[in-house]
Amino acid sequence: MDDDLTSIGLNGSSIKLKSIIVTSTTNIAGDYSLSSSGLTELGNLSNTIELTCGEGFTLANTKDESQTAAGSYMVVAPSTSDITIKYVVEYYQIIPTVGAAVALQNTVIRSIDNKVFEPGKIYTVNCHITATDLEYVDLGNGTQSGYENIALGKWGVRNVGETTDGTTETAITTPELPGGYYDWGATVSLTDNDMSNTLWAESTPFGWVRTIAEGQCLTDIGHDVARNLWGDSWRMPTEEEITNLCYGATWELAGTIAPSSTIGFIAGYRITGSNGNSIYLPAAGYRYPQEYTFVGRLGWYWSSSIAGSTSSRHLSMWLDDRGYDVGDGWRDVAQSIRPIHE
Repeated sequence: MDDDLTSIGLNGSSIKLKSIIVTSTTNIAGDYSLSSSGLTELGNLSNTIELTCGEGFTLANTKDESQTAAGSYMVVAPSTSDITIKYVVEYYQIIPTVGAAVALQNTVIRSIDNKVFEPGKIYTVNCHITATDLEYVDLGNGTQSGYENIALGKWGVRNVGETTDGTTETAITTPELPGGYYDWGATVSLTDNDMSNTLWAESTPFGWVRTIAEGQCLTDIGHDVARNLWGDSWRMPTEEEITNLCYGATWELAGTIAPSSTIGFIAGYRITGSNGNSIYLPAAGYRYPQEYTFVGRLGWYWSSSIAGSTSSRHLSMWLDDRGYDVGDGWRDVAQSIRPIHE
């Protein structure tokens, strides 16, 4: 590791390298005969080698290029080729209160052009995994029927959130918190009923006035809280993206359902794409107006897309009935946001 992983709410002890997959533009594995004149290909040739790392190497928070402490060896056939290296890592996120951990997977990819492997030589290839590599997860394509060729997107490993004291919003929250709660269109997490930071003004006792054109989303008009807090490479997901995640990925309940009286117990779902990579969505409940409701029992996640004059599209999941769906949510009900990386 080249970075301190606490900057993204993780730490080195919670991340392990599980396998290394090398793919080349030429054959680098197979059956060969060795003679004084060199190697002769016999068959079973392959351009891919996968090295599994047993229980996994723990990735420390400091840079370590020692092959004895954090290295592996792979034998490849001599060649000159372009290679792609996939580092498959296992990381854990904590379910607060009970202290249970959810095992998840991410993949870090490196490419090397025109790499020369000469006979009888040893080459060192350093990965230098950074916090930036692990702050989002590319889920690949869908796993469900009809979604096999649809990309699920690159999702952040944490909800848009706040610091532990609940005052200053930062890039990524700590593992013990489910993140911030945001009215749709707000650029900060509101702490009272002041709607000045949203797009809405209360015109009647029955709803909120829409001030966004049909076909637009919050990102288009500068009211995307993920982009506002995390920077230009992040944004809120669209309705299409939460729909693909909801119906295209594999969902598994992670953690025990919280008693209705328990606040702060965050169970949720492990969500996995076709490449085996996965994220964890906590059931953070919602806040309305200042009361936190159904924490640990359901989760509502905003998209940037509108629905009607007073509602917008969101991803909803509930643990009691083991369900998840895409529907409409009232804009003044503060909900979670899991951002997309571009």
